[in-house]
Amino acid sequence: MAIEQDKKFIVYKSSAGSGKTFTLVREYLRIVLKNPESFRQVLAITFTNKAANEMKDRVLKNLVVLAEPEKNPDSDTIIHMLPKLSAQLNLGHAEIKSRAEMVLRLIMHHYAEFAVSTIDSFTHRVIRTFSHDLKIPMNFEVELDADLILSEAVDLLVSQVGTEEKLTRVMIDFIEKKTGEEQSWQIEKDLNDFSRSLLSESSIDAVNEIRNYDLESFMKVRNSLMQWKITWEKFLSSRAKEIYDLINNEGLTSGDFIQKDRGIINYLKSLSAGMFDKIKPNSFAETAFKSGEWISQKSSPNQKAAFQRIENPVLDLGKQIYDRICHELPRYVLCKLLLNNLFSTALLCEVEKTLNSLCLDNNKLLISEFNRRISQIVREQPAPFIYERLGEKYHHFLIDEFQDTSIMQWHNLLPLIENSLASSRMNMVVGDAKQAIYRWRSGDAEQFEKLPYLIRPDSDALLGSREKTLVSQYKKEDLDENFRSSPVIVDFNNRLFESIFRSMPQEHGIAYKNVRQTAAKKDKPGMVKLMRIGKPDAEDEKYDQKVHAKIKEIIGELSEDHFNFKDIAILCRKNEKAAKI
Repeated sequence: MAIEQDKKFIVYKSSAGSGKTFTLVREYLRIVLKNPESFRQVLAITFTNKAANEMKDRVLKNLVVLAEPEKNPDSDTIIHMLPKLSAQLNLGHAEIKSRAEMVLRLIMHHYAEFAVSTIDSFTHRVIRTFSHDLKIPMNFEVELDADLILSEAVDLLVSQVGTEEKLTRVMIDFIEKKTGEEQSWQIEKDLNDFSRSLLSESSIDAVNEIRNYDLESFMKVRNSLMQWKITWEKFLSSRAKEIYDLINNEGLTSGDFIQKDRGIINYLKSLSAGMFDKIKPNSFAETAFKSGEWISQKSSPNQKAAFQRIENPVLDLGKQIYDRICHELPRYVLCKLLLNNLFSTALLCEVEKTLNSLCLDNNKLLISEFNRRISQIVREQPAPFIYERLGEKYHHFLIDEFQDTSIMQWHNLLPLIENSLASSRMNMVVGDAKQAIYRWRSGDAEQFEKLPYLIRPDSDALLGSREKTLVSQYKKEDLDENFRSSPVIVDFNNRLFESIFRSMPQEHGIAYKNVRQTAAKKDKPGMVKLMRIGKPDAEDEKYDQKVHAKIKEIIGELSEDHFNFKDIAILCRKNEKAAKI
């Protein structure tokens, strides 16, 4: 077991403004100043092109300042970073100046080897380098607009109607289903929406399973489900009709029963008419089914006598209905869900085949395919051959904004991380789960909170082995000082996060645990003010008018306090709200 100071997998879980990126840049500089030639062996990864360019800029600017300290004696680099680098490296300021100059010269002369990039750029480079091994054309073009080419695939598939018999039959049945439900007969939108699952990492296993079935198999499943659904609904409606007829024949109405129109009689009336939208009985109907007490105590003696004459068959039929619902309602709900999505699911593989053919014909590769192609190899090999040369090239991996990294992206990087840790080389991850904004791109903040443990199947021995490596080398670091915000804002955030942590389920609230910060800028002014204007309603124009008036009022107050318009930001949840403001 590695002792604490020798552990090489360092994770910074810290809030905004705490200097996570500053720390990552400092670690990068520490590595390259220790050995200037090693800049080629460090890979820094972030999530967006903008962030990657900013990180490059910060590294280079800090190196320039370290190389010319006399020109910027009051900069943060000289005041804060230089002393820490000097202590960590056990080097004097003059030696650091000399080495910074050397690193700058090397980067300028070999800029292509200055490896700070997005994770997509990195995987693209891997695929481009190993395209032959991955059976991909050498000169493939990256398709960034996945929705566009997916729409082309759907249009191409629809155009085949009339030439492919099975496909035509499924399409016609799909259209008939939609028109029968009074929906638009055009199916392109449904297919486009459903087919986006082909691009999602979380759908990979499900899509792989669907590939085992052809159109004919799906239609057999549909026929079987439809037959079961019809039989089930007929069982309930026929018995409900029997009860309703018995009650009508006795001259009884819903007003004679407990809870009147809200009770069991109206529920049975809906069932007998084949209305299954609200198949689950309400609390009043359920109480009547369970207790057997249907007739109201306020009914007249004649009405009570009339119900007694039919009570036995009515209660028996009611028991049959209720028992069937209790035992088989989940199956019925699942059956309806399957039928609602069966046509789209059946056509998913056909869309995928068309999409693959379209990409092949146009020599394109979807950006969403990058991680999937690498994953297929990484999953199967302890030491993937596509990483052998990369493992020799890169010795250190520094990952910024880890909370936006997807599970597959992280799993794909693990062989490189594991190889680096096995050689006792430092690797670093920084992030903040509270700032996760890319779930729509399969980013998973939960895996950041679980580190050093992985989100993986228990049966995956290979990932289990990699997890053990991470656990044995794991070292958590906290940055609890906020260098950006005023003490007022830091205090507000501390109390807000503590409140969120107490009110949320543990699996989600963990991101807000132990995140209290102190403000570095003690004298910086600030204010937080919360106002409740009323309950927002999408169609409530008066609410919008009140909000707009309040915003105008606040801007006026800020202008009087000599704030410029460029110092004011207004954030909205939706673009249309912002446009109105």
